[in-house]
Amino acid sequence: MKNYTLLFATCLLALFLITGCSPALSVKLDANCAVSMTFESGTGAELSKTFTALTGKQMGTIQTGPAVSSLKAAGLTASGISQNGSQFSLSTGPDNADAILPKLPDAIRIEGSAVGKGSLSFNLSPETAQYIISLLPEETASYTELFMAPLFTGETMSADEYTDLVAAVYGQQLADELTSSRFTLNISVPGYVTSVSVPSALNATVTKNNTKAVISLPLSALLTLSQPHSILVFFDNSRYTN
Repeated sequence: MKNYTLLFATCLLALFLITGCSPALSVKLDANCAVSMTFESGTGAELSKTFTALTGKQMGTIQTGPAVSSLKAAGLTASGISQNGSQFSLSTGPDNADAILPKLPDAIRIEGSAVGKGSLSFNLSPETAQYIISLLPEETASYTELFMAPLFTGETMSADEYTDLVAAVYGQQLADELTSSRFTLNISVPGYVTSVSVPSALNATVTKNNTKAVISLPLSALLTLSQPHSILVFFDNSRYTN
């Protein structure tokens, strides 16, 4: 049984929390346990205006070079990056799973035999998020403090309480944007997806079709995580079709 561990979302997690309102992360795992991915920020208009008011900077003019350097230091290859106004996209890989960020072996885990059943698990937790932020340049990392997300502060707060806090500090329009925002994780695996397990606390919706699974959850649920939660995708790689 092969057992590979990786964390591929180093800067991406921080970037979608900083710049996204309906962010999406697409992940492709190949038969050799190499990972390629694409991130789209989905930045909302209210978040963009609020960010500019707080920092004096336009989101579209943020320097992305330091973020790319952080990805490289974590063992990830930035293969493409672009900005269109406040919208940001980044592609990485393919990168070997067993060479990526070995200091966080439980963040994401791939298990499977050469032919047979396999699984890909994602462990979401405040500890993981805070470690990811520590890898970012200081200025970039400091932006996460602006929105007081319990995921980073360590406070215990419900999604509704956090939305109310955002409304009180930054206005109802940004709170409304947060309420309607979702994070979408698109996963492609080297085999037929047999099942997907997502904790009920994440309030996620799940669809699967052949080699792909799509998990969509409220962004507020992710930003208010106080305990570790794992998302698992199970697949049969004897029916490999990628």
